[in-house]
Amino acid sequence: RIFNARRVRHSCLPGSGIVASARGLANIAAWLGDHDIVGGGTADAQSYGLGFRRFSFQDQDGRIRRSGFGHAALGGTVVFTDPASRLSVAVTVNELTSDRR
Repeated sequence: RIFNARRVRHSCLPGSGIVASARGLANIAAWLGDHDIVGGGTADAQSYGLGFRRFSFQDQDGRIRRSGFGHAALGGTVVFTDPASRLSVAVTVNELTSDRR
């Protein structure tokens, strides 16, 4: 519950999370992809850039494309984007908790 406290959310701790809507997070990922901030399409499929995991896809014609990237965060927030197909998806959660009920 500590990460849900207003004072913790406003402390801007690097690498401790983001407070955003799913739409806002998907837009951030799309912007990063559009501006090639995370890295070029030649990166190894398992490599990381700026905390994002790179993904590869096989096109219908059999070519391997390494343009996608994403990140799964603590608590269940997930973001994924593929600039080549102009697709970005994000899932956010309402509250960070360790309760498994």
